[in-house]
Amino acid sequence: MNTATQTERLSKLARKVSCSAKYGDISTPWDKLDDWQRQAHPYRVRLRYQGRQMSLDFFMGQAHTDEPDAAEVLSCLLSDASACDQSFEEWASELGYETDSRKAERVYNMCVKQGEKLKLLLGDDFERFLYAENDV
Repeated sequence: MNTATQTERLSKLARKVSCSAKYGDISTPWDKLDDWQRQAHPYRVRLRYQGRQMSLDFFMGQAHTDEPDAAEVLSCLLSDASACDQSFEEWASELGYETDSRKAERVYNMCVKQGEKLKLLLGDDFERFLYAENDV
């Protein structure tokens, strides 16, 4: 059996996750948004999986004209969730942030918080999603 058949693809797994998105209905105050977020398309996204749910603000670049789907949102969240297993210093070094940056520390803390929420949402299936081949 080859690797492609052994590994579940994220897009296939994401079909099991319900995703609803409401444009502009974010909970983050305007003055807390960075410049990129202020120019992006803002969505309030709710993911549902096996009776559990997670809500978050989700931003898409200006070139994206469609609502986000479960695979897109999960891909971003899973990428950010890697921070859960790293110290701030390791994370910052890997992504090119300065370890004395307060902004970097805020981003790191947000990634950890979102990663913990994602683990709760996906439960025992978290690692299946995390290591799925990303075929979005």
